[in-house]
Amino acid sequence: MAVLINRNPNGRLICLHALTKTLDKKFDAVDFTINDLKYDEELSVNITDFCELLTKISSVKDPVCPYLDNPLSKAKCYLTQSKQSDTQKNKSASDAMNALDGLGFVTLCNFWKLILCFLILG
Repeated sequence: MAVLINRNPNGRLICLHALTKTLDKKFDAVDFTINDLKYDEELSVNITDFCELLTKISSVKDPVCPYLDNPLSKAKCYLTQSKQSDTQKNKSASDAMNALDGLGFVTLCNFWKLILCFLILG
């Protein structure tokens, strides 16, 4: 079955590019799971470190994803959501991973286990 990446948010290539840079920094060529894609406030490397779209709002401490409806959301990233706040139970992270698989940047293996094959670095 073909994986279409023409839907938001996984259709935003700039967001997928930030995700690939995050994966490269966090995992290099090591196996990882869908859950590992999510923003995790306890980790030193997150997608927000590489996202060029984050905007600064005077009422919020950290820059925020412009696609989140609520800038105070614990999701932090519309593309992957976060471990602290994911009401869709991995749907966003799964859609993002399917987009990367459709582009040939990762290979899905053994039901949700992934092996990083190639990343765009920029």
